[in-house]
Amino acid sequence: MKPLKIILIMAVVFISHISSAQTKVFVTEKGKSYHEKSCRLLPKKHIVTTIKRAKVKGYNACKVCVPKKSKQKMSAKKETKPKKVSTTKKTSTRCTAITQKGSQCKRRTRNTSGRCWQHH
Repeated sequence: MKPLKIILIMAVVFISHISSAQTKVFVTEKGKSYHEKSCRLLPKKHIVTTIKRAKVKGYNACKVCVPKKSKQKMSAKKETKPKKVSTTKKTSTRCTAITQKGSQCKRRTRNTSGRCWQHH
């Protein structure tokens, strides 16, 4: 039973490796990136190829659509980077000035005086 499980696992790994190498991507003659079919940067004239061939020819993954194999690498990179925490957070507040009609100004401001650009 164990040899059968091992053979089955090896077959699944092999098939997934082949399918990822055979993932279709699209390149242009003058472009430097490969794209997914749904990418907004992919022009009407394009050439169908695989990720492996595109990388061999010097193409990089598109930064907008990030084709399949590159998505895994990008998500791994995102997890390793520490997030910057801002200690000084500027929040906007409502202007404290009174208008000519006698009501409070409706503009928002980040100015420390509490007044908008017009009433500053």
